[in-house]
Amino acid sequence: MTDTPAPNSAPELDATTQAEIEAAMSELAEAGAADADAGSTKKIRGPRVVRGGREHRTGTVVSVGASDVFVEFGPKELGVVDSQQFKGSLPTVGEPLEVVIQRYEATESLYVCSLPGAVQKADWEMLEQGQVVEARVTGVNKGGLELEVAN
Repeated sequence: MTDTPAPNSAPELDATTQAEIEAAMSELAEAGAADADAGSTKKIRGPRVVRGGREHRTGTVVSVGASDVFVEFGPKELGVVDSQQFKGSLPTVGEPLEVVIQRYEATESLYVCSLPGAVQKADWEMLEQGQVVEARVTGVNKGGLELEVAN
């Protein structure tokens, strides 16, 4: 009988080859640990916060145009804010921005957003019968009260 290795056993490696493999494996382990450390310090998108029945999210401004400001919340999650809502100057690209999510436009894959406390045209279709709303009296007239409804 001859000494032939079993079909499933690996052949013996010389010391030089074994040392090269161990060095390469330790480099991979160090690179993996460095990636894990970098991943732990990488800023992760925060949780969604609901205030007054509206979802508030903080994103990063990625584009500022004449009529719109685009905000990124995460990978493939963009929002758009009408630039007329900004009092004074527009935000700069890279600046964090807190917005209120109004709705999701599936056809455009965009969240339509507004600034917290921004005055905008009322969307009365979003109200439901029996829903409680928070409002402040801003005036009195012959027909009743003028109210500012909170969002």
